[in-house]
Amino acid sequence: MDHYRKLILDKLLDRYERSGHYTKPGCRNRPVVLRYTREEFPEYWLEPYGDYRPEINRVSKELAALGVIEISWSGFAYGQVLAKAMLVLENVVEAYRLADRTPRADQEAAIGAVVEKWSARWGLDEDLRPVGGKMDGWQLATGIVPPWVGDFIRAIREAQSSRRRLPAGLSTGDDRQLDRLLQVLDGAATVKGEVSKMQFSTEVLGHPRALDGLETPLTRVLKEFLPGGAVLEDARELLAELGIVETPQPLLLAGSLKFSYYGRELSSDPFEPYLGLPWQVLAEMENLRVDASRLVLVASQAAFCRLASKGMPGALVVWAGGSGPCRRAWLQRLWRAMEGQTASAVCVYWGSFDLAGFRLWHFLRKQTGIPLQPYLMDVHTYQDHLQHGAPFDEACRRKLAAMLDQPDYQPFHGVIGAMLQYGLRVDQDYVPVP
Repeated sequence: MDHYRKLILDKLLDRYERSGHYTKPGCRNRPVVLRYTREEFPEYWLEPYGDYRPEINRVSKELAALGVIEISWSGFAYGQVLAKAMLVLENVVEAYRLADRTPRADQEAAIGAVVEKWSARWGLDEDLRPVGGKMDGWQLATGIVPPWVGDFIRAIREAQSSRRRLPAGLSTGDDRQLDRLLQVLDGAATVKGEVSKMQFSTEVLGHPRALDGLETPLTRVLKEFLPGGAVLEDARELLAELGIVETPQPLLLAGSLKFSYYGRELSSDPFEPYLGLPWQVLAEMENLRVDASRLVLVASQAAFCRLASKGMPGALVVWAGGSGPCRRAWLQRLWRAMEGQTASAVCVYWGSFDLAGFRLWHFLRKQTGIPLQPYLMDVHTYQDHLQHGAPFDEACRRKLAAMLDQPDYQPFHGVIGAMLQYGLRVDQDYVPVP
């Protein structure tokens, strides 16, 4: 295919698909025009002109002879310099054929077919309500798809009905990608607890690395539609919300915890300096009893190990890293048990003096409902360890400054102000255990 023919037609068809002729058919609209200016057609003005401009002129005249465009010459150089090309709307189907381009209407139909396929599998009616009235999720043969997935489907339908851009940066021309994304969300509904990323990718997509190719669009979908997803920074954290992790890690705890497990009474007391429990045990343990009034959640695994090795009397210390849904559900059960055992129960969080540290505190607090209080995250502790500080960039500065306007981050406003003054973040691994 002639390179310039496709270039000209693609520019015009892009304008057509954004115009009211396509988005609001039947309305009075301006012609679809490509001006051969430096702004709209820079390829026409590259030097030296003689090497390619005559070829562009020739192709433009051929397209005009075929009836798909009308051309106008510049008044100062008639026959040598083109002024503009106008798409002939009556022959737009032929323009698509000559450009070897799938019409957007066909692309949208393919996207619609994908949406309808998965809506039927998930038992959704036309209003995107679960058939049978289930509002806590849609029952599958194999699992439950949460309501936010329906919000995603609804957003796609609304975008298509109004002929706007698809949500989460998805491409109208890639129905296969959307199909694979919905296949991942369908597979995630079957995950109980946690599963390794490679295992999930093999079982759901057929190849251990297939999920890697979907990570970027999947991350955009999760950040836009997953409750709480907007505050999570990277794909690893977002995938963990689906129960998909690089390698399932045990939950680490130090202190005295007693519980029932399949009728047996067990205790963490014999295990020093700490105990690791897989998610399967967390899900099945019952009758939790804590011989402490203080719950300490630690963001860094290294900091947890230091604190556990030194010991913290009167506290149960838990590593809060990798806190996916199953771990948060266990933390909620643990906190309810502690509240039921003592009126003086308190829960504190220890993290780094950086965006990730503050956001994890906020995320855990919102998602669990536990009234987390900061621990070792005050202005004085920050200033005492500035010698270990590392500078942060302008983007980080803007995000920190934005937190000063958010009441949810009020406990950190003082230390954030100090960080903006010094321009340094401090990792919690530099802060000694008290």
